[in-house]
This record gives sequence, C-alpha cells and structure tokens, in this order.
Amino acid sequence: YEAALALGLPPNEHSGALVGLGSSLRLAGHAARSIEVLEKGLAQFPENREFAAFLALSLHDAGRGTEAVRLLLETLLD
Repeated sequence: YEAALALGLPPNEHSGALVGLGSSLRLAGHAARSIEVLEKGLAQFPENREFAAFLALSLHDAGRGTEAVRLLLETLLD
C-alpha cells in the first residue's frame, strides 16, 4: 500500500489504499500508526464512512474505547 500511495493513485484508489493500509497496520499490531493513516484518510475523504469504521477499530485496539464508541455513534447518526 505504501509503495502504491507513494507512486500516486486516482482518488478512488487512493482512498481504498489508505483504508487497506490503515486496516493492515491495525491487524499487524501497529494501532498508533493505523490511527494516523486513517485520520489522514478521513480528513482527505470525509464522505467515505469506511474511514470512521476502521478508525474506531484502531482506537479501540489502542485502548481508546470511549473515543471509538463516540466516533461510531456520530457516524451512525450522520
């Protein structure tokens, strides 16, 4: 994902690569880096709700459960 992002991708593929990178980092045990990537993606693509879902999972894994639940509820209510 990182190599593809560095080379440059069209917006829809860029968005998908950020989600994939963030999710992979979380699954590999790198919650803090995952949060950074997913927050960046959410800022770039606020209409893509998958960032909020994966970000909430990463926040939970990082021991930030209250923030995770808040984000999920805000996303659900939007």
